[in-house]
Amino acid sequence: MDECRECGTQIPDGANFCQECGAPQNEAAAKALYRYMKRHAGELAESADNAGSGGDLLTRLGYALGWILVVAGFVVVPNPASGFLIFGGIVALPPIRRLLGRQLGQPPGMSRMLLVSLTSAAIGVGVIVLS
Repeated sequence: MDECRECGTQIPDGANFCQECGAPQNEAAAKALYRYMKRHAGELAESADNAGSGGDLLTRLGYALGWILVVAGFVVVPNPASGFLIFGGIVALPPIRRLLGRQLGQPPGMSRMLLVSLTSAAIGVGVIVLS
């Protein structure tokens, strides 16, 4: 067994990273970690840029639209349209987008989620008008 370069913990022979502190144990592991950190730092910077350029507005719109549609759906609950309104409200909520992102590997765009939500709401309103 080898010892970690950083913390001195016993690690299996040929391990790329220490199981205790996570330090890279060879040059290839150090380069892989550097590339990983650089890629994710770029994604965080891009995310921060998008938040200031309308991303935050879409998130707020998603919360507002989502809760309005959920409440409207529960108000008309005996009507078949309630399902469309509640579904549209749930889809608009940003936490649902994050959950979908975990399942799909990448969250769908907020504008796409709002489009699905508004389409469902429009169907719900159409059902209410027709009934």
